[in-house]
Amino acid sequence: MSENPDFIDEKLWITLNGDPEKKLYLLYNPHTHKGRMGVWNPGTQDVSYVSKNEIETCSTEASYWIKGFICGNEPDPPLSKKGHDLEDDNPRMVRWREAIKLFADTGFWWLGEDRKCANCGKVLLPSRLGLLCSDCIKNS
Repeated sequence: MSENPDFIDEKLWITLNGDPEKKLYLLYNPHTHKGRMGVWNPGTQDVSYVSKNEIETCSTEASYWIKGFICGNEPDPPLSKKGHDLEDDNPRMVRWREAIKLFADTGFWWLGEDRKCANCGKVLLPSRLGLLCSDCIKNS
């Protein structure tokens, strides 16, 4: 394996699910999808993109980098039809807050049309991974 380029901070290492021996290094926001991170792969000498849910282990420094990155990537809250802030108790705001809390764990945000739970048909949060809602996951 060759030496890493100067732009790599070797304290910002991560490993991915299924490949815990291979270190990758956090770089930047690639602006592909909310929560996606650019990483340097020393084995292939190129950049690829990962989401938080794909990370198996990381350095302490990388864990703080990821937390800050995810907070900075939070999608904006919903607005009224006139573009104004919604009241805190508005159902859209309540749902957005629930989704943001889950986004902090998954680093995933679905931008397409609403997806529905494959089991019960409930509309999924945009930050929910997979096709089961939290209730169906708890009951399985």
